[in-house]
Amino acid sequence: MVALGLSGHGHPAHRAGLQPAGRIPARHSGPEAETVITVRPAREQDSRLLEAVWHASFMASYATFMPESYVRGVLESDVIGKLARKKWDECFIAEVDGQPGAVMQLTDNYVAELWTHPDHQKKGAASALLDHAEKMAAQRGFDTLTLCTYGRNTQAREFYRKRGFAVHRTEASDRVPDDIVCHKVKRLAG
Repeated sequence: MVALGLSGHGHPAHRAGLQPAGRIPARHSGPEAETVITVRPAREQDSRLLEAVWHASFMASYATFMPESYVRGVLESDVIGKLARKKWDECFIAEVDGQPGAVMQLTDNYVAELWTHPDHQKKGAASALLDHAEKMAAQRGFDTLTLCTYGRNTQAREFYRKRGFAVHRTEASDRVPDDIVCHKVKRLAG
């Protein structure tokens, strides 16, 4: 993967006066190892980077519990690529030591997408993006942050629980047989 520059002045969030997060130091395993995580707005030229992180994360997570026909359909229809190309202006990237580690799409106060590259899981990238989402939602006047997870996505459910999200409601999944979609909410301080 390519390390990218950090300016985000053309991003709609920046134009609206919302400030992206700066450097966020985080510790990870290893003797005295320190990881630097930088959250920045995505730029239009980042669409391939967004797609690469989404794709790697999708294959390492959703592809393990989604029906094969659904996974094949996502890959054949280029849904991930289309989303990256059309919604880049709602996206943020967490770089781990200069490498893209996780990406997030934030629409108002709804985390529509949060994908962590398998090589960067448990290094703080997703947490840095959620911290940023909380700040952005509060700056936009919201008192909650919302998102959805599949019931079978136990790793994500546990991550969000530890981050203070509670299940607001559930519904049957229309994509995964015998699974549910958990709608989660977190009250923001302030």
